[in-house]
Amino acid sequence: MSPKSATADPRSIALLFKKHKTTVLLSLPPQTPITTAKDELLEALKSRNVTEINGDFVPSESASIEFGVLVDRSDVEKGWTLLSLQHGSATKSSNGKKASNETLLHAGLDNGHILAFRFRSPSGDSQPDEVETDVGSNDPGWDVVMPKFDDDDDEDEEQ
Repeated sequence: MSPKSATADPRSIALLFKKHKTTVLLSLPPQTPITTAKDELLEALKSRNVTEINGDFVPSESASIEFGVLVDRSDVEKGWTLLSLQHGSATKSSNGKKASNETLLHAGLDNGHILAFRFRSPSGDSQPDEVETDVGSNDPGWDVVMPKFDDDDDEDEEQ
């Protein structure tokens, strides 16, 4: 088996997947199904021998991964919401099998988009009736630490 090529496809989009202080950059074609993006993320974590992130163990199956998007891309402080997809949306492909419409392109993701990711508990403890956004409050479900560039150090030196 030959290793994957390190050259990026010019038609691909670069996505940043974040959990706590971990960031994974993946370059994927826009037509990539969301499920394949989860597979690729899990493969990237495993290839670097990442077994846990901030106390959360990396699952063995990509179906345990959920993606979150920013409520407002221009204001990270507004938090994250679960990437919502149209469940059951599928079309028949040329070979007669169902092909998912749930691609990166259909989810509105483009080059440079930041996605949070989290791991669902294997026991299925996630409750779909809960509000998935953290607008106006801190949602403990999305553990993302964004880098900050504070000028506090400069101010301390002046005093």
